[in-house]
Amino acid sequence: MNIDTLYSGNVSFEHKNEKLYLVGLLSSKRHIHASRVKHSGGEIKVVSIRIPVLRMSINTLKEIDIWDKLEDKTRKEIEDLGNNKVQEVNQSMDHAKKHRRNRYEGVPREVICVSCGKKQTMNPAIILAKVDKECTTIEKWVAKWACQECCPTKRGRQANPAFAHLPKELVCKCGNKVGTSPSAIVATAKRKNITPEAYVKGYQCQSCNRTIGRKKGQKI
Repeated sequence: MNIDTLYSGNVSFEHKNEKLYLVGLLSSKRHIHASRVKHSGGEIKVVSIRIPVLRMSINTLKEIDIWDKLEDKTRKEIEDLGNNKVQEVNQSMDHAKKHRRNRYEGVPREVICVSCGKKQTMNPAIILAKVDKECTTIEKWVAKWACQECCPTKRGRQANPAFAHLPKELVCKCGNKVGTSPSAIVATAKRKNITPEAYVKGYQCQSCNRTIGRKKGQKI
C-alpha cells in the first residue's frame, strides 16, 4: 500500500526535515499528535509522536490549521519566541537527547565478577557513577569488579578474613563438583557442628550421599 494513500485524509507537513501526517491537536492544546510513516523491511511502519507546538513555526501551524485552535496565551508564547527561537529550542532539545544517548555509549550493560565469573546486569548510569567516584576508567573498573558474595560491601555482610582460604567449589571424592561460597560453607558446617575445613574435606555429592528427599530422622 502506498503511504500517501494510507494517509490520504490527513494533512502532511515538514518538521525537522521529516514528512509527518497530522492526526490532531491534543486536549492540552500544547502538543499535536502526528504520525511518522516509513517503509521498513517491505512493510509500512507507523510511529505516533507528540510535538510541542512551541517547537513549530507559526507558518507551519497555520498551514495545518492548528494556529487558530490554540489558546491566546500559547499563540503569544510562540510569537514571542519567533521562528529563530523555535529553531534554537529544537536544537537545544535535540542536543540534550543526543547527549543522554552518547553518555552511555561504550558503557556495558553487564559485568562479570573477576573472582567467580558470575554475570550481573547493571544500569550504565550506576557504572558511570562508580567510575566517577573512584576516579578511574570504565575499562579498569569493569576489569576489577567483584560480586557481593566474593567481595561484600559495607552495605552487605563483611568478608571474614579467617575464611578467605575456603574454596568457591566443593569436590566430592567421586569427582563431582558444585559451586559454593565461603559463607555457605561456614553456615553448613555450623549446622553440622563441624569445622568448615572438615566439611570441605568430607564433602559428598547427592549421588554418593543423598540428603535431598530422605526421610526425617534418616542419618546422612
